[in-house]
Amino acid sequence: MDAKTTMEIKADKGVYLKGKKIATFDKNVMQLTEMKDNMAIMKDGSVISEPAMPKKLKFNDKDELEIEGGGKIAIDDKGVVTLVAPDGKEIPKDVKPKITGFKPEARRSASLVLLLAMTSMTAELKPPPPATTSAPPAPKK
Repeated sequence: MDAKTTMEIKADKGVYLKGKKIATFDKNVMQLTEMKDNMAIMKDGSVISEPAMPKKLKFNDKDELEIEGGGKIAIDDKGVVTLVAPDGKEIPKDVKPKITGFKPEARRSASLVLLLAMTSMTAELKPPPPATTSAPPAPKK
């Protein structure tokens, strides 16, 4: 997935990528369709996931998704996304996703979808591990 890929949250509470349903929202849980992965927002704003994310996530009182150790995903009432890197610097505008048809009451859902998209992009950008080769066993004497 690249930065220009469109993901949609539709009225059926489904998250769609290129027309294919990849996740579903049910109350406070986002369940990925083809995996057993899910994310849930707890009453205190914390986000738990299966499997567990490497860093803790929590929504603050402004509904910004804060990432443990720094970093933040914020969406204003017009759907403008602000991404802050762990070092506290804002991520350049050309890298930011665009949200169309945004509704402020869906801010937390949109934040989780952005997180899903960004972690997918990051996973795809990582180079595969180097191939390992082993020497043939020494001949027996």
